[in-house]
Amino acid sequence: MEVAIHIHKTVKDLVEKYGTHNPYELVKKLDICLCIGELPEKVRGIYTEIETFLGTKKAIGLNQKLSESNRKIVLCHELGHAVLHPGKIPPFIMVLMVF
Repeated sequence: MEVAIHIHKTVKDLVEKYGTHNPYELVKKLDICLCIGELPEKVRGIYTEIETFLGTKKAIGLNQKLSESNRKIVLCHELGHAVLHPGKIPPFIMVLMVF
């Protein structure tokens, strides 16, 4: 239950700080790159971090085949990765990025 309380507090703090609960607006205000495009059939979304000459850039990809309501749900999930544990990219994502 401790994790759920932490997530709830983090979301509440973000909403208060940025004045919105819209995940698309939060992504913009947090300077996270959002791309909607073709992903493998079973992949609904992906969160990653990209090293650039300006530093690390957070990025979220959403599958274009999702309905708008499902896109919002998946965006919130991926936004959670970006906010709650940045820098922790699963090894299988790193493999996808190499190829």
